[in-house]
Order: sequence, then structure tokens, then C-alpha cells
Amino acid sequence: MIQVGFGLHCFTRECKPDDPESEFYRDDREERTFDYGRYELSKHLKQIAQSLDRRRCEFGRQDNFLTVDLVTHQDVQVRYGVFFNLRKLRGNEVLLVIQSAYELNPTKPVPRIGKIGFKVLVGHTLRGDQAEATVALVDAEKAKAPLVTGLRSLGPITRTGRNHH
Repeated sequence: MIQVGFGLHCFTRECKPDDPESEFYRDDREERTFDYGRYELSKHLKQIAQSLDRRRCEFGRQDNFLTVDLVTHQDVQVRYGVFFNLRKLRGNEVLLVIQSAYELNPTKPVPRIGKIGFKVLVGHTLRGDQAEATVALVDAEKAKAPLVTGLRSLGPITRTGRNHH
């Protein structure tokens, strides 16, 4: 089973001096400002998380993984970067934390360093392996069958405010 959590970077942004305090969102590490655009885009996250096993996943540059989706936001199609990590809980349970998600700048390259399949990532997580770019990329290319059998649909969706991008 895969449990899902969401970090506060999915719906907040860096604080600016003129932001009203009523829009601040805090956790034990940082203070950020609620962002209405990110919040609207975050409504796509459930569907994106539920389809990660069919999406292109890649190594991010911040010791995490990412997938990029094209979504419509304010009548314009945008590149939506979704940054996540996986952690083994107990038994065959995995915690997928979507740390951050936001519209990517169309003039900049996607912050990625190589691809890996989501099922391969789950396999590494369940075995307690650290998915390293070079090893996991080779494994992903060689894998003809999923490393994890019986991969079920996502479990309950919960929100956490403890992880960041």
C-alpha cells in the first residue's frame, strides 16, 4: 500500500515583505505564504499521484524525484513539476511525500538528471536501497517486469506540512 502526504511547498511560496500575515503558513522549519496559483494547481496532485506508475519519473537535483505534467491553468497549458520522495513505513507500506509542486519556468530546463520508473523506485524503497542515479538508471533500463508485484492503488491521502522542496 502507498500512503500519500503533501508538503507545504505544494500550496505556498517564499514570503515577501508585503505579504499579509494572515496568509502565512508555518511549520517547525520555515514560514511561507499561501499561494492561490499553487493551490489551484495542487488540485491535479491526486490524479498525478495515482498515475505515477504510468508516468515518466526522473531524478531531481535536490535529492528527490520528479514528474512533469502538462496541465491547464487559467486557460493556458503549463508545465507542472511535481517533486517527491519515497520512504518505507512498515512491511510493504510506502510513504510517498509530494514535497513541492509548481509551474515550471518555460524558459528554463527541467531540473532533472535522469529517468527511473516509479515501480523501480518503490522496489528500491521496499528493499531499503538508496536509489542512486547511476544504479537505478541501469536497473530501470533492464527491468522488463515490475519489481513490485501487487502494487495497489494509493491508500488514504493525507496532508503533511513537514517536507519541503
